[in-house]
Amino acid sequence: MKRLGLLLSVLLLSATATARAQQTEEQPAAPVNRRSAAATPQQIARFVATFQAGVRNGCIGNPPQGARNQRGYCTCYAAAFVNRYTPQELVEINRVAGLSNQNPAIIALMMSPEMRECRRTN
Repeated sequence: MKRLGLLLSVLLLSATATARAQQTEEQPAAPVNRRSAAATPQQIARFVATFQAGVRNGCIGNPPQGARNQRGYCTCYAAAFVNRYTPQELVEINRVAGLSNQNPAIIALMMSPEMRECRRTN
């Protein structure tokens, strides 16, 4: 569980860094948060895709134990975030994940049903 918490923290921070890098390369994007209603659907979609890719790639880089098909599991797990949470919730998850060393463990606990399902099917 501790390893997964660390992995999730790294994944979320990676997704944030990638999203910020893409924003500066392409165009400045309005933050997707409660204070700003200016985010376009394209910016939201780009953030969600970047978040999902960051979770998937980080998972592949740190293989989960017990998954028969590592890539399938990681794809399933990353999709589970996007399927379960709204873009705003993903932004908040991304924001708080690095604030405390306890947050990744809490997120892993919250995602445990999806993790079990992904492990069962992959």
